[in-house]
Amino acid sequence: MIDLLCLLEFYNTYDQNDIYHEIAEKLLANFFVISEMSITELSEYLFVSTSTIYRFIKMMGYDNFNQMKVGHISFIENYYLQGRYVPKYQETNTISSFTKYLVNRLEKLKAICTDDKINHIVDQILAADEVIFVGMPMPSFIWRLQTELILLGKKTSAFLNPYYQQEAIKHASKNTYVIFVQYLTEYSTFYLDVIKSAEDKKLKHIVITTLELLSYQKYVKDSIYIEGDLCENDLFILEVIFNYLGHRLNQFVIQQQNKR
Repeated sequence: MIDLLCLLEFYNTYDQNDIYHEIAEKLLANFFVISEMSITELSEYLFVSTSTIYRFIKMMGYDNFNQMKVGHISFIENYYLQGRYVPKYQETNTISSFTKYLVNRLEKLKAICTDDKINHIVDQILAADEVIFVGMPMPSFIWRLQTELILLGKKTSAFLNPYYQQEAIKHASKNTYVIFVQYLTEYSTFYLDVIKSAEDKKLKHIVITTLELLSYQKYVKDSIYIEGDLCENDLFILEVIFNYLGHRLNQFVIQQQNKR
């Protein structure tokens, strides 16, 4: 029916007094039951018009009802295949073994994500007038990083709706830096479209991912690829990178404040 992560983000951030928040709440309460409903059946179940459902579908980033159903099926299948916090082959039944696994992953991160690479990203951010984040779904730690960007006087966006992400790139000024974040195997077509759009506008950009770049690799000018395990901790590894970027930018914010 719909990507559960996107639906949860919408439910947790949208106006609670709005009909669309109520729709999201009902979809979450019956996530499995509604998956086989037609749009007419869903309309009757939710006590809303089909036109209201179509508007909600657009807000979720889908073009039509069938596409949303495919998104639901894909999410469920991928969850049972990959929806783990650690890979199947890992023995992590104790906190000791779990932290050992994380330490090993951080060691690999340290070897790939060098100071030179981080310094380059920081320099690009500081030199840009605008920073656009693209992610499906958008990781919440990106929004925390935007605090530093605003305090540094940067225009920035990290929209939940993928349509608005595409529009942000379409209307971006010349001195814009785009940061793409991908940690799920889905949405490759979406990433291909937005990366090509950024390349067409000659925008500086970087892809930070736990997936091996395939469909859009030839359009990417800069990237950080940390081999993922196709599990929840791939997102943790990305968060470490962005937390460190936030730490570095925070130092510039403090320096600016001290000069005033």
